[in-house]
Amino acid sequence: MARFWQRFYTWQVLALAGSGVLLALLFHYSPLDLWLTDRWYDAASGTWPYRHARWAEQWIHHHLRLLLLAVALVCGWLCWRHRAA
Repeated sequence: MARFWQRFYTWQVLALAGSGVLLALLFHYSPLDLWLTDRWYDAASGTWPYRHARWAEQWIHHHLRLLLLAVALVCGWLCWRHRAA
């Protein structure tokens, strides 16, 4: 059983570090971060113009939070199920 958790956490750390390196390289060598900021952020007023828009409140602040919670619960259940077996 200990071998499973060692492999599990090793893959989690490698996936997290790998995705961090890939995103850092992507933002360093492409103008994607500048494009995203120009599109979603108003530098003149220093605010996010769509912060209180209806679609942002519903989809980003509510539904995305529920989706992340559901994914976390499924991952926790899968780990518990594997441990109980």
